[in-house]
Amino acid sequence: MKKNFILLTILIFSLNLSACSSPTEREFNKTTELAEQGHANAQIRLAQMYFDGMGTEIDHQQALIWIKKAADQGDSQAFEWLKAQSVSGNQKAYELIIQILKQDNPLIARWFFEKAQAGDAWSQYTVGWMYDLGKGLIQSPHEAAKWYLKAAKQNYSLAQRVIAD
Repeated sequence: MKKNFILLTILIFSLNLSACSSPTEREFNKTTELAEQGHANAQIRLAQMYFDGMGTEIDHQQALIWIKKAADQGDSQAFEWLKAQSVSGNQKAYELIIQILKQDNPLIARWFFEKAQAGDAWSQYTVGWMYDLGKGLIQSPHEAAKWYLKAAKQNYSLAQRVIAD
């Protein structure tokens, strides 16, 4: 009888705890659980939650840790998130992209190559850089110049500087 009372008390206590948390806190907890299991979509969502402070405190470092986990799996949404953050001036996101590129990650190389072929100037410059240094792609000065020129023609200033040198 006493054992049942203790179990009932624990159950009521745990229900009260979950009732006290907000829907965003519960979403954050569930998303964390899925992200820790390796689900890339949950890792991206968790990164955004940390970035915006949804259900948790704002923590940009944690956001980058989780987005990198999804990027390491080759998730294109993670690369898109990093690119959007980088373009909007997030230096840490830019540095993370460079770090992933320097690790010769073929998944991000392919993603950048597809974006470059679709006409994205930033990606064209990046593909040129990858060919220039042999990062994720075979080193080829000719191919590098071709992609730098494509980006420069779209007024991408870094590419224009490379072409001018």
